[in-house]
Amino acid sequence: MDAVQLLVAFAPLGLYLIGLGMVHCRRRPVVLTGSADVSLLAAAVGGLVIVGPMEFLFPAALPFPGQFVWLLLLLTYSMLVTLWNLLARPRLIVLNMSTDQLRPILAEVAPRLDPRAQWAGDGLALETLGVQLHLEDYPPMRTVSLVATGSRQNETGWVPLRTELKVALRGIQVDDHRRGYALIVVGLVMLIVPLAEAASLGGPMVAQKLRDLLRL
Repeated sequence: MDAVQLLVAFAPLGLYLIGLGMVHCRRRPVVLTGSADVSLLAAAVGGLVIVGPMEFLFPAALPFPGQFVWLLLLLTYSMLVTLWNLLARPRLIVLNMSTDQLRPILAEVAPRLDPRAQWAGDGLALETLGVQLHLEDYPPMRTVSLVATGSRQNETGWVPLRTELKVALRGIQVDDHRRGYALIVVGLVMLIVPLAEAASLGGPMVAQKLRDLLRL
């Protein structure tokens, strides 16, 4: 890869890691929907997709401007991400928190949403809301996923669950920010190194290489 390809490929990922690191440096956990998590990740790896599969699939000869092909490819990528979100099971992502910290808070929230809430191991059933879920822990990133289980899920039932969980987490403070600092450092490296290499080429050369990459 040349400097421009590296910049296109890794700059979005670097920005994503910096943003994720800033979230992990907050004093409070953050709750995301599963669709928001997937969409942000898809945007982060979008640069890698452009210099990889999209560039490979780009036709060698075109009877019309290349930007129309790029528009079609980007729309296809967006539609695939949207389709994934529509078909995926409902879930909530709690960043900057461990399962041991989240479970007692969820145990307090659940009875307010459904007096008949039932636990079974790491699984929770809120029959009144039509929600059944289990906790999936990812310790390296200090992240917990509340993932739907079973085919009978009420999509609207996840809305009050997310609202109550966000309210309950406002009183929680997180003191361990090491992951956040590490993510920010890695993201800055991914962003600054390609930028420095591209800047060394000069503006006209960067513009020409970008046109060559995008076949414009």
